[in-house]
Amino acid sequence: MNLALFPLNTVLFPDCILDLQIFEARYLDMIGRCMKQGSGFGVVCILEGEEVGTAAQGYAQIGCEALITDFHQQDNGLLGIRVRGGRRFRILQSEVQKDQLTVARVQWLEEAPSSRCRMRMRT
Repeated sequence: MNLALFPLNTVLFPDCILDLQIFEARYLDMIGRCMKQGSGFGVVCILEGEEVGTAAQGYAQIGCEALITDFHQQDNGLLGIRVRGGRRFRILQSEVQKDQLTVARVQWLEEAPSSRCRMRMRT
């Protein structure tokens, strides 16, 4: 399975929520494709490099699928999206495209029940 990657300085876990602000053309295009196809993208933690500009040079080999649950135009004109963590994956092979978007061939991992994001309500 091929999956577009969004390397970040954060980690997404299954069932957890993450709000993102999208402004780079490569990621705007990626989000557009995901929304048209009803698919997700992969979030991986950056180990070497930056979130903005050229593709990160190093990132974790285990990541989490991000499923878009909401989107809106922010006051600053940028696209805001909310994603929920889906399945975890292992990167088997990756390549950086001309537009600096990284696409990877991934293998889905089985979930351990204890690794799910749990939210506690305080009373």
